[in-house]
Amino acid sequence: FSQTDLSAIAVGTGPGSYTGLRIACAGAKTLGYALNIPVAGVGSFEAAAWNKLIAENAPRKIHLMADAYRNEIYHAAFQLSDGELIAAQKPHVCAAQDFASSFPPQDNYIGDPKWTEGRGNCIADKINPSASHLLKLVSSQTPLADFSTAFEPPEPRYLRPPAYPPSA
Repeated sequence: FSQTDLSAIAVGTGPGSYTGLRIACAGAKTLGYALNIPVAGVGSFEAAAWNKLIAENAPRKIHLMADAYRNEIYHAAFQLSDGELIAAQKPHVCAAQDFASSFPPQDNYIGDPKWTEGRGNCIADKINPSASHLLKLVSSQTPLADFSTAFEPPEPRYLRPPAYPPSA
């Protein structure tokens, strides 16, 4: 592959592994700088939601849940509006024990059914966003000229403070 084969870089920003997100974003930014091409961050939940809502023609609103450890879950909800992905609930961290009682029983979701305690309709038990999901979302939402401004910066999406804050 040559420099002319690559015109932009999209990198997954999470939520996800703290170290994994840092490495992915640093690598994407370094490559973008070296090749002098734009780099944009794309949320993992957004990519997975886009894949389910468009590519697999799932219902028009979907919740996504992933294990955030520490008895917490990452949660977000997305819907389609005129072909555009809209965050009905932006990605956030919530307590696992409180989540099921407030989950809408008629809604569809991707995630472990234990978090909804049987409420709602489970479409898939794992999110599993892939590079192709990121690329499909990016290419469907914006022309290349607007690429780096249409998406978030290529920075890890941390939804909570680190488990072990730096010492003074």
